[in-house]
Amino acid sequence: MEEECERNGGFVLDDKITDSSHKKCVEILEMTIKDIFKGIFILDEWPECRMILNEKAAYHGMATVFKKSKPILNVKGRYIRYDVGTIYLKKSIFCESGYYDALATYVHELCHMFGGDKSDSFSCGLTDAIEILLKNHSLVEQGRKKWEACTLQTNE
Repeated sequence: MEEECERNGGFVLDDKITDSSHKKCVEILEMTIKDIFKGIFILDEWPECRMILNEKAAYHGMATVFKKSKPILNVKGRYIRYDVGTIYLKKSIFCESGYYDALATYVHELCHMFGGDKSDSFSCGLTDAIEILLKNHSLVEQGRKKWEACTLQTNE
């Protein structure tokens, strides 16, 4: 099965983000998330963001995580069990209409600081994140406008 996946481009091929407009899009996501999630996502340092180059890859986004020596509590009382080292986003997200997709994927990947996809702690952290995003729709929209202005400059 792995050989078939490799032949058909199903494995993730990634690279650093070098395009200046793509870098600016990541900055917009980070600033939006920092404004909205104060005390929720506690990071020693902001994760590197890399791009998934092949559209056939099984993952839309992914994160590398490292177990913390001692979990810490966020302001919602959720234990942060992992440090997020790198977040990967598919290249196709970096378009004018990709903001919500990019934001949702980035937030999902940051929620892995609470646990893996199938864990209760991840599920609870993701639910908190969705609630917080809905309550902060005006900040989400400010980020969208910046994103669209950034991607429109690229397409001109």
